[in-house]
Amino acid sequence: MKADEIKALLEDVLQDHGMPRNVRLSLENSINSLEKDDDEDVSVKVASIISALDEASGDPNISSYARTRIWNLVSQLESMK
Repeated sequence: MKADEIKALLEDVLQDHGMPRNVRLSLENSINSLEKDDDEDVSVKVASIISALDEASGDPNISSYARTRIWNLVSQLESMK
């Protein structure tokens, strides 16, 4: 699993104009955490991203389409682990 592949998946969902602001913020924070050059393993970062996206998908103000996109992204990230 490469950080570049994960970043591309996150950016693809981030480009969706139907995403609420709080989800966009979670995606941007996730991308920033991937770009950090620290000693943290990529799998730990992915687990953190999955957790943040799971929390964002529970927002009652999110559309069903946006929620589905987030669930699909989480599924892709979980399969990469």
